[in-house]
Amino acid sequence: MKYVMIYHANLNYAYLTPDNYEFVIREAYEMTIDTMRKQFPGTKYVFEASGYTVEMMEKYAPAVVEKLKAAIADGSCEFMGSPYAHPMLPNFPEKDCAWSLEFSHRIYDEVLGMRPVSFWNPECGWRDYVPRMIKNAGYKYLAGDFESYSRCENGPNGGPQRPEIYAKEATKEKNFYNFDFKYDLPADDYALHYPFNHVHDLGEDELRVFLRSDRVCQYAVRYFMGMEGYSHEDYLKTIDRYSGDREGQGEGALVIFADDAEYIGTNGWFRLKYQNEPDRVFEKVPDAQEKLIALVTAVKERGEFITFAEACKLAPNTQPITWDDDAAWHGARASTWASTPMARMLRPWQDLIREKLNLIEADLPVLVSERIWYHLTNSYNSDGQWPPTLPHAPHIIHPFNYAYCYENLLTAHHLVGGVDFEGLDSDAAETLGEVVDMQSRLILKKAKKLQAGGTEAEKADAVLAERLLAVAIEKESVRGRKTLDAGEYMVRADAMVEARRLVGGIVIEKAEAPVDVQSSAPETVCQRAGWSGVTNMKKRILSLVALGFLSVQMGLAASPEAQPNILLMLADDLGYRDLSCFGGTAVQTPNLDRLAKQGTTFTHFYSASAVCTPTRASVLTGRYPLRFNITRHFNDIDGFLPEAATTVAEVLRDAGYTTIHVGKWHLGGLHVDESGRRLTDQPGPRQHGFETYQTQIEQQPLRTAMGKGRTIYRKGGTVLLRNDQRVGADDPYYPKHLTEANGDFALQRIEECAAANKPFFLNLWWLVPHAPYEPAPEPYWSETAADGISEDQHCFRSMVRHMDAKVGQILAKLDEFGLATNTLVLFTSDNGAAYEGNIGELKGGKTDLHDGGTRVPMFVRWPGKIPAGRETDAFGSTIDLLPTLCEVAGVALPGDLSVDGTSLLPHMTGGAAPDWAQRGTVFWQLDLYKQIQRHYPKPKPYATEVVRSGKWKMLSRQGIPVELFNIDADPNEKRNLLSRHPERATAMAGQVRAWLAEKRITDGVIAKSSEEN
Repeated sequence: MKYVMIYHANLNYAYLTPDNYEFVIREAYEMTIDTMRKQFPGTKYVFEASGYTVEMMEKYAPAVVEKLKAAIADGSCEFMGSPYAHPMLPNFPEKDCAWSLEFSHRIYDEVLGMRPVSFWNPECGWRDYVPRMIKNAGYKYLAGDFESYSRCENGPNGGPQRPEIYAKEATKEKNFYNFDFKYDLPADDYALHYPFNHVHDLGEDELRVFLRSDRVCQYAVRYFMGMEGYSHEDYLKTIDRYSGDREGQGEGALVIFADDAEYIGTNGWFRLKYQNEPDRVFEKVPDAQEKLIALVTAVKERGEFITFAEACKLAPNTQPITWDDDAAWHGARASTWASTPMARMLRPWQDLIREKLNLIEADLPVLVSERIWYHLTNSYNSDGQWPPTLPHAPHIIHPFNYAYCYENLLTAHHLVGGVDFEGLDSDAAETLGEVVDMQSRLILKKAKKLQAGGTEAEKADAVLAERLLAVAIEKESVRGRKTLDAGEYMVRADAMVEARRLVGGIVIEKAEAPVDVQSSAPETVCQRAGWSGVTNMKKRILSLVALGFLSVQMGLAASPEAQPNILLMLADDLGYRDLSCFGGTAVQTPNLDRLAKQGTTFTHFYSASAVCTPTRASVLTGRYPLRFNITRHFNDIDGFLPEAATTVAEVLRDAGYTTIHVGKWHLGGLHVDESGRRLTDQPGPRQHGFETYQTQIEQQPLRTAMGKGRTIYRKGGTVLLRNDQRVGADDPYYPKHLTEANGDFALQRIEECAAANKPFFLNLWWLVPHAPYEPAPEPYWSETAADGISEDQHCFRSMVRHMDAKVGQILAKLDEFGLATNTLVLFTSDNGAAYEGNIGELKGGKTDLHDGGTRVPMFVRWPGKIPAGRETDAFGSTIDLLPTLCEVAGVALPGDLSVDGTSLLPHMTGGAAPDWAQRGTVFWQLDLYKQIQRHYPKPKPYATEVVRSGKWKMLSRQGIPVELFNIDADPNEKRNLLSRHPERATAMAGQVRAWLAEKRITDGVIAKSSEEN
């Protein structure tokens, strides 16, 4: 079996605006072209784009066009053509559509220097003139749709073309989608694998047609979007399921991807279309390249990739082929695209202009005539009149897309000398109401609720939202007008969107019960998505909501009373300047940057220690590590966090949370016996409140050996410990890279908690970017290559990039299940940078108590609660996390629990920062590490304690002052003020000595060890 991939590029896309064109071109089109060239040289694929798309690519990213031309020239890429502005051809006369093809051809000649031989018919729409028009335009091969072919009622013989499929899957209802795959299609079905050479109304071989099928191609989209149930393995099973050569016909081909190229690299408008999230469009999908590489690699093992033209040259079917007039892909009707409110209003105006143009064209100069046709056919762009506005998906048409159609049509109107609107029965006010009223009512309902019972800030926002809604739904000023001016619409649409933001988003009302579905056929891709038996868009959305496969929400996904989920992520040895959102330039971290931008960033946040173990103890307990006699990192032999310590996991577990730990632990208790069972002589994650965990065995000499051999990451899956048992070689996580294993386990747990509808506390502690520095897998290794850097630095950058990508997947998973708005996500690091990390201008580094060893990046997101895009210089510490997270959960601290930190939640949500009078003095302690984990000597004089009070920071050694800094005026700790303020140093030394003398819990044995931590 041979395979075909068609990347359908379309910048005339709903909700895609010109300010995002270059982003989409780079993240989707260029990434795909580069991946195929670099990873799979010589492997063939198809890139399709309209004339408009190619023109915009040349305008916004000419270098990408050059890459495309090079791929075409070397034969690896076949370029496929389509109409200029992506119109639905069947909804307009043949002459109009022929002009749209001509305008594309002119761009192809000018920009690409070629004419394609294969044609992409938008939405595979059909009228009887379509094949003749395509053939007359010079095309030899046409992409068709299997579902509309197989459900055709008026075949060449007068009856259903495929009666066995028609009987099970055809419907008379008009709809946008019909993924009702009840017929058990044989793997070797001739229509899937071989071209047709006898097309309706044409002679034999005048035009060949090859079919793509949603049975495979819709699975592809959901695979790239990371939808539940559409894994890499399941996608391959689907491909294998339909890869059957027909006996006696020779080798066939299968189209495995023929859909929007934007879905490989960005999320397109997938989340709006299928998850009712209108503000989540054209975002970067971090793992798209990884998925593309995995897919192409696996399929190449099954067979050769060929171009569409080559597929059309295979031994043909002898059966004639046609489609019903008005057919479209996805089993839909073309006319349904013409039935949206905007389309119904614009169509009569288009008809009047066309009628007048046909009357006067012979008297017009050629250039004027062509210009009119250009603007008229541009106004046919289907996405400028899309999406439909339905009760259970009340989306609006994007103002830019509508303006594209309206302004082109208005230009054509003036060029023909104007037309008389008197005969039109359209009313702009009625159209406006159809588009904006349904969603506006939902927003108004939320605003009223907030005004009655919200906070003062929420009430103020709700009042403003109500005023904006009055703008959005105002219609009297346009009543009676035959057309709706693009500016009038933009003002109303923008007002509604802002009102929606002010109330924190709206929840789409859900169906009361799922649609009843009966099918005896094997489970299909669409049945797994809850789409079986759905024959129009309204029912499709209702069934998806009721079956729980779709998060039908815009903004807040949970009721205000729901306990929020908590995701705490801790990096290992990540320096203050290592992330691009903290000013780093060595490696880009777009997902963490986005997380920071969507929340509040703390620029003066500190770890409770300059090494690993003590900080981790402070995170879990809210107490100084010294309270448990933890004065350095554990040696993986005899140190552990005492079981008597009360942890945040225990508090949240007892309050009904599912508690999960994933990743590095380094708090003891991770030794195993010969059978791989965890030894019980020391407490482990479960004894500290985590019901479920997955970590690495921390046992000598194993851990040191893997570190020296630089295999901790690459063979990380081989030493996983999950719920007190080492994973075996048959475990799916066993062959995984450690970062993949940690990220994927977190993703699984999120899905489970979403299904159980139970709040979770997910404690995700990455090992990244702790040494040993190992190369991350592709594409992260290649993405971080740079001239003039060491091998270790390259490894470091690739590791951080890899972690960032997994964070992106996790954030996407929260979005997918509608959890993002009710989940607090916090990211920080356990200490400052080690060897390859970046501390910026700070002093010291890991193992040193200057700020380079303890000041770390931190940001926190909780949509609707914590302001987005905010930066604060308020002091914060890892000892503050337990009280903060407990307040987030609405859980009171146990009466007998004493903590050293204070809750930061009031400040996170917009209140004042805790002042130093409230907080008191803050302490650090660390046994002496004479060697700093940096590429330079440790700063002298050495210190073992720090005391901080407001702007003053004093470092001491065994209670004896050695340095004093005004940290506000001297953040890089260059001016030791000890001799100038001896009385202050004396007072602070007394405080630190008193603190050192306080009682400690000494159940955990602390032993001296090497500096590998």
